[in-house]
Amino acid sequence: MADLLEDKVGLSPIRGSQNNDRVADVVFIHGLGGGSCTTWARGGAPENFWPTWIGEEFPEVGIWTLGYETSVSSWKEQSLPLPDLGIQILEELSTEGIGARPVVFITHSMGGLVAKQILNQARTQGVARYQTIAANTLGVAFFSTPHSGSNLANFAEFASVILHTSEQVKELQQHDARLRELHGAFLSFVNERKPICRSYAERREVKPGVKVLHFNLKVPKGILVVDATSAEPNIPGERAIPLEEDHISIAKPASRRARVYRYARSFLRECIASIEHNSEEQRGFRNTEASGNSRPEDRPEKTRTETEQPKEPSPARRSEPKQNGVPLRINSYTRNSP
Repeated sequence: MADLLEDKVGLSPIRGSQNNDRVADVVFIHGLGGGSCTTWARGGAPENFWPTWIGEEFPEVGIWTLGYETSVSSWKEQSLPLPDLGIQILEELSTEGIGARPVVFITHSMGGLVAKQILNQARTQGVARYQTIAANTLGVAFFSTPHSGSNLANFAEFASVILHTSEQVKELQQHDARLRELHGAFLSFVNERKPICRSYAERREVKPGVKVLHFNLKVPKGILVVDATSAEPNIPGERAIPLEEDHISIAKPASRRARVYRYARSFLRECIASIEHNSEEQRGFRNTEASGNSRPEDRPEKTRTETEQPKEPSPARRSEPKQNGVPLRINSYTRNSP
């Protein structure tokens, strides 16, 4: 457990990841200035590392964390570093077998943008092993992710502090249109694949003097990094859930009774329940087919037409004995009602 909170680049197994019979994989993706482990542990304490709590409560799933590097120079160029990062992460996920079974992403801040980027590229790059990841994505949870990019001023200012650069906020705001485009692609994915989604919004400012994750930098003034408008995903049937947390604490529940953890656990339960529901439906369909009791609408058109057309009575039926004018039938077959 001593080296558990060592931040690493790439995909790291946390719990249950070696179980070949696991029903799903859960991948935690940190945000800008975060780390694969430190993002998810209040005070950096191993006992507060809540991906292990999830693993304990859901032994049937594999728990992973994903770490990635953020280049300062790439933020000074005209485009976000997300496209190259997306392909790199897709190959990392594929190499570790992510996508072979249902997968759920739990993301913080820019990690939500990374998740949307990899799902978009998985669908559009024409690579079969990447397409499998998109097809098997069951759910995505966003903690303080700037979805629409409608108000990036505070997020940009926060990024400037983290990146330790004098780059002007206005220059970072130029990424606004690209974030809108990225979210539009994600909404198309939601409409097509119907994943389970949750979005959680911070309501408190990051206080002045608070150290920013593993960069060991301090915020010069109070900042509400992702406001309510940016945190709203605009997904049909969903609304951003406000939490009394700041941009950093929203990913670091103090205990298993904290709302952050309980809400994330409920989200994951819903995802697992949908797997079980789909499995039961598939088993029922196979059993129905095997027993020959499939509904007429489930059968091929030709078979249904042939079955339902009236037939001439067989010679044997014409010679059936009668009692009081009623035919005496033996071993008659009655089709189950649909």
